[in-house]
Amino acid sequence: MIRIGSLVACSLFLVHLLLILNSHMENTIGEKDSGKELLIPKISIPELLTEIKAGKKVLFIDTREEKEFQEEHIPGAQNLTLRDVNAEAVKRFAAVDFVIPYCIKDFRGFELGKLLKRLGLENVYVLQKPGINYWKSQGLPVAGERCLSDDEALRRMQNNLNFSYEEGRSL
Repeated sequence: MIRIGSLVACSLFLVHLLLILNSHMENTIGEKDSGKELLIPKISIPELLTEIKAGKKVLFIDTREEKEFQEEHIPGAQNLTLRDVNAEAVKRFAAVDFVIPYCIKDFRGFELGKLLKRLGLENVYVLQKPGINYWKSQGLPVAGERCLSDDEALRRMQNNLNFSYEEGRSL
């Protein structure tokens, strides 16, 4: 009976500890790399659209393979895979306010974000609800072979910025 009580107490302590850690990491995602913490802030789609509307420069980086990118991508995104990242890319990205790497669910987006942070880029963010799939689920436009042209998708996105956006509601 004492063992069961100790096990329950230990389990409750671990659950409590995990809840504390989860609440601390709610607005960032990251890990330690060689003693340096690589925290990448999260930004919600409504916050990001507000920043775009305010004139901030936002660069979406699609981290998927070129074929996937050609099929569909967030309007205006650049295609850059993990294996293609170099110091030159970091210099190009420093001139924008927000660098948002993404993929389908953002595993590759997060990995690219970590790499950009390691290379010294500080303006890297990940979407709070990640990936192009979530972007599409919110009724936001995508460009590519299977959908709109880049120009048309960007035009629709600009038109949508004139309206109030609520997460979970299509534009």
